[in-house]
Amino acid sequence: MYKLLEFLSAFLLCSFTANAANINDQQITLALKYAKTNDWEKAYSLAQASSSPKLANSLVKFKELLSGKYPLSSLITFHDENPWFPVCRFQDDIEKRIGISSTLQSIISWHKLCPAKHESARFLENYATSSLNNTIPSSKFFEHWAKISNLNPLIDQQIFDVYRKQIPSSLITRKIQNFMWQGNYEQAIYYSKFISPREQMLTKVKVSYANNLSGYEMLVKRYPKLKNDEYIKFRHIRKLLKEKRDTEAYNEFAPIKHFSNPEQWWKARHTIVRNFIREKQYKRAYRSAVHHGTKTGDEFQEAEWISGWVALKFLNTPKAAANHFYNSYMDCQYASCKSRAAYWLAKSYEKLNDKPKMEAWYDTAAKHKMHFYGILAITEHPKSLNKKFFDYLPRKEPAQQNMITPEIDNLVASTYYMSESGNNHIARILSKYIADSDLDPKIKHLVAEHLKDRKLLPLRIQYAKFLSNHKGPFLECGYPTDIHISNNKNSKSLYLAIIRQESNFDQSAKSPAGAIGLMQLIPSTAKRCAKTLGLHHNAFRTDPKANVAKGVNYLDGLVEYFGNIAPAIAAYNAGEKAVERWIREFGDPATMRSVSEVLDWIESIPYTETRTYVKKVLENMVVYESILQPDQPQFLASLLGK
Repeated sequence: MYKLLEFLSAFLLCSFTANAANINDQQITLALKYAKTNDWEKAYSLAQASSSPKLANSLVKFKELLSGKYPLSSLITFHDENPWFPVCRFQDDIEKRIGISSTLQSIISWHKLCPAKHESARFLENYATSSLNNTIPSSKFFEHWAKISNLNPLIDQQIFDVYRKQIPSSLITRKIQNFMWQGNYEQAIYYSKFISPREQMLTKVKVSYANNLSGYEMLVKRYPKLKNDEYIKFRHIRKLLKEKRDTEAYNEFAPIKHFSNPEQWWKARHTIVRNFIREKQYKRAYRSAVHHGTKTGDEFQEAEWISGWVALKFLNTPKAAANHFYNSYMDCQYASCKSRAAYWLAKSYEKLNDKPKMEAWYDTAAKHKMHFYGILAITEHPKSLNKKFFDYLPRKEPAQQNMITPEIDNLVASTYYMSESGNNHIARILSKYIADSDLDPKIKHLVAEHLKDRKLLPLRIQYAKFLSNHKGPFLECGYPTDIHISNNKNSKSLYLAIIRQESNFDQSAKSPAGAIGLMQLIPSTAKRCAKTLGLHHNAFRTDPKANVAKGVNYLDGLVEYFGNIAPAIAAYNAGEKAVERWIREFGDPATMRSVSEVLDWIESIPYTETRTYVKKVLENMVVYESILQPDQPQFLASLLGK
């Protein structure tokens, strides 16, 4: 139970007070903009002059603390003075900033308040405890030190200097290897000074190769020992895969018997598995996937899922598949992951003719009603046929205004001001905190209504997405429809679904790749569509209507060209050439007869981002169809033309 919820439990029926935050105070927004540029004097001056100086000063102070300017003790004081603010949700940021100036006592006190999240923080807490207690570190302590590769370098070296005589060279070598795996070559070279001259030289050679990735054959010929070095092999195989030298990559990969960093290896292993699926070498694909070696987390969930999928769809071993899907399901934390594993468990038991288990897992998947596989489960479950999808959405009416306490109001106001001032990272964490807390769903709905009133569209949509991943209430306001779309050849739901996935309806959105606006158009695509529409080729940059018009034109062309929305959506994300290649390799969705075939095509897409993108857009479409045409529900089969 979160500390905030414990604090609020006695206040859930309180009404707003005169001290509740004024959401429309531009002074606070401006103060946080100055805080973003580290102009603290101006930021505090504006905060003090605002209508809610206590809140404003607290937010500016937190920005300053998060910059690492003050010691941990100041964060503890901030928490004591602002118990409503979820300081512990910023552990990713704070633990990186625990520096050599932090006292041992403050480290211990901080982690009593916020339990250590990362391995390095747990080690540092143990170090602080043993140092204050004057206990002699055990061998496990030094093994733990060797395992950690992301400590603050000054702290890391300080610990090493204190205990250098007690640390065996084998652990220093292990420490160097871990630095190599993390890409921290500077630290690897530093610690190589404390091992044998030959090992020091080999470390420098490995770093040199890792930085340029050329001359592998010459490298292992000159230094035969490096031929069996796991990290060098790892970098070489990744390079081969990137260059599409798949056979060579597998020949290097196959003889490896032990993987010391299976999570690091997973991306390369996954590529090899996908290559075998493309080549229809399903037994080799399964063998490559099933020995993944991961224990938990995203890599484990994906490895178990794809092992199950290959076993079920291509090897006809549904019992083995069910075991893999169950492993994935039990490790999943989020609805999208759980619904996928549950759906395929149902499919496995359907193949095994186990009707009770099949129906039970369909029911489990269908609980996640706003996610792709939850939607599929609803449409395929016998009990769900011929019912409107909208009937299944977990809608909640907003709470009464008097259920919002001043503390919750402060949280909502903080989220708003951080977003308005461009402090999006903090705003995102705050909105996620509200979404996945145990607050009454009605209160969560009312929070969204506040965000709706304040016209924070991108933040509101992100908040709705967070809620859907935590079985929160369905928020229709998280699916905007008030975008003018004209001259379109397809359902409006398609374009809205694309916009929601591409930009969260943020008109100013710009991707690292240079995609711009609501529909995230790249300049070359916009220029091509401009000629057809008679628009200036640069209009998409600043004019949302032009951006949408060009995006609609481009998307309509893709649907017409591919004859089915699944490859069209994939092409919007990955490009036409990639999709043409996948059609050659996995079949053409336009000619497939069933949703099951199209589903297998989607899951065969080798790009993780595009696979996820297609499913997200399709799930958005189903919800949009239910909003736009509640009396004429459209399920995936009809949207896919099947």
